Amino acid sequence: MVKKFNIERGSKEPWPEEYKANREAVIREFKDLGIEIETAPELLERLIELKEDGHFDDAVRMAQIIDIIPKLAEEDKKKLKTAALIHDIGKTGGVHEKEGDKKLEDEERKLVRAIYTYKFPWGTGAMVANKGLELIDKKKYPQKDELLEFLKKEGIEIDEIKMSKLWREHVHDGYEILTDWRHDKITQEIINMAVSHHIVDGENPAQLTEAELAEKGVRAFSMISGYLLLTLVDKYEAFRTRGNKKHKEAIEELKKDVSHSKFLSPENKLLYLDTVDELDKLKDKLEKIVDGQARAA
Repeated sequence: MVKKFNIERGSKEPWPEEYKANREAVIREFKDLGIEIETAPELLERLIELKEDGHFDDAVRMAQIIDIIPKLAEEDKKKLKTAALIHDIGKTGGVHEKEGDKKLEDEERKLVRAIYTYKFPWGTGAMVANKGLELIDKKKYPQKDELLEFLKKEGIEIDEIKMSKLWREHVHDGYEILTDWRHDKITQEIINMAVSHHIVDGENPAQLTEAELAEKGVRAFSMISGYLLLTLVDKYEAFRTRGNKKHKEAIEELKKDVSHSKFLSPENKLLYLDTVDELDKLKDKLEKIVDGQARAA
């Protein structure tokens, strides 16, 4: 990969063609929502990195899914689509070290990005992290030892937590990024939606309450809150694209996930399951989005 860190913050080196194409693609998605993301260069730089790593394409599919959900007011739809586009920004690494105030170096952030870009076998998430990380082939990723040393320095107990927990750290890094580098059109509500997409799994960096999950924010299908809706869309897209599951299988996995969740009230579980049923009715439109046949209208 061509070294191009800090380009948005004043680097004078020329922009490679691939970088320019990725930059234009990111800016275009936000422009469609009335947001000039280039006015927040730190955010734009990281979003371009997400585009390079493939995660931004996942976010665009999520925004397309939100587009086809009925009974959403246009303003609410815009909030959710914006949250979808930024929801994985934490996969570019946090702003500061977890064990102090020192900013992460670009090379350290590259190590963090590898956690989310290396092609682990599906199902690795259930493994203890140190065992999961052993699956990294040093021929494919020579920086394996540097990554393990970095995680140790960050105080992450890879011999205790599961890989799924390690991967979910990105929502906490995302909250730090989005609150440190603000954009005037990305409100706290949108930030909270974006970083709460693993709240069903117990990750709650915005410290939302059950009442907020049940009552506040955007509502879809006249039932579920925007916070929970984004978790549903994120999981569905992941099951279909990264998990290679068919629509029916993805719907069943969604129901299983929320039924087993230890972090939602019975009321919110019922709302979530009802919304999964409504999502199921959109099968034909969802298939077109996942297959990349057309942008949802």
